[in-house]
Amino acid sequence: MNVSDKVVCVDDNWASCRDDPRKYFSALPVKGQTYVVERVMLARNGEPQICLVGIEGNLHNNGTAGFYPHRFRLLSDLKSEAVTRQTLTPPMRTRLMRITSSLTGGYSPSG
Repeated sequence: MNVSDKVVCVDDNWASCRDDPRKYFSALPVKGQTYVVERVMLARNGEPQICLVGIEGNLHNNGTAGFYPHRFRLLSDLKSEAVTRQTLTPPMRTRLMRITSSLTGGYSPSG
C-alpha cells in the first residue's frame, strides 16, 4: 500500500487487539468503508502500518499510531475481483469466492 491509495476495511474486529485501540485513535475504521492512505510507516515492533486520512492516531509520548495493513484491501483489487467474478462461469465464480472469503475473513465487495 502506498500514500494516496484507496483502501477498504475488511477486518474491524478491534476486540482482537491486545490493547483497546479507542485509546489511541479519533475513530476506528469500519468494515466495508473506503479510506485513503495518508502515510505508510513502521511501528515500534518493526511491522508496517498505515495512517488514514481523517483518523488521527497518537501513542504515548506523541508517537503516531497506525493500522496494520492486513485489515485493509486496495479498492482497485476489490473492483478487479468483482469484474472477474462477473465474467467467470458459475462453478469458477463459486471457487473464487470461497478462496477470497477464506483470505478476507468472509468480506465480499458485492455484499
